[in-house]
Amino acid sequence: MTPVIALCAIVCPVDTRLMSESLDLLLQHQKISLGELAEFREEVEGLVAAKAAKKARKEDLEQLDVILQSIKDCLDADHFNCH
Repeated sequence: MTPVIALCAIVCPVDTRLMSESLDLLLQHQKISLGELAEFREEVEGLVAAKAAKKARKEDLEQLDVILQSIKDCLDADHFNCH
């Protein structure tokens, strides 16, 4: 009998504290500029968004549609009127 190997993903909460502390130290000691930090964020966020898009399931897309509709409803209701 051939052994069955089950593949599963374990999702852990994201802890960004260490990354934030490292970036804070780099900024404090002027090892990087705010412009470099912004460039880094743009690249990383783009990679993360692309990976999430590739892995999205039908349920994920449905949930995004619900969130998007909620945002549209708020905008249509003029909740953000700044006049």
